[in-house]
Amino acid sequence: MTTNTELQGTIVAGRIELDQPVELPDSSRVAVTLRPIGQPATTDRREAWQRLKRRISDRPIHAGGEKFVRSDLYARD
Repeated sequence: MTTNTELQGTIVAGRIELDQPVELPDSSRVAVTLRPIGQPATTDRREAWQRLKRRISDRPIHAGGEKFVRSDLYARD
């Protein structure tokens, strides 16, 4: 394993137990980043959505083109 690989595991008694074995020799040093699984960052998403709504309301996009109604878009026989 020479490339970055994302693995999943469980913390048990303060140690990480991986869900599957890893093909690395014993005593190999690796960097570990912990990211909880199954806990969505709802507050981050809500904050991002609120920021987007504020930006749209502060700076609306005006295409400047003609506005169409349904009868203009669909031919009727």
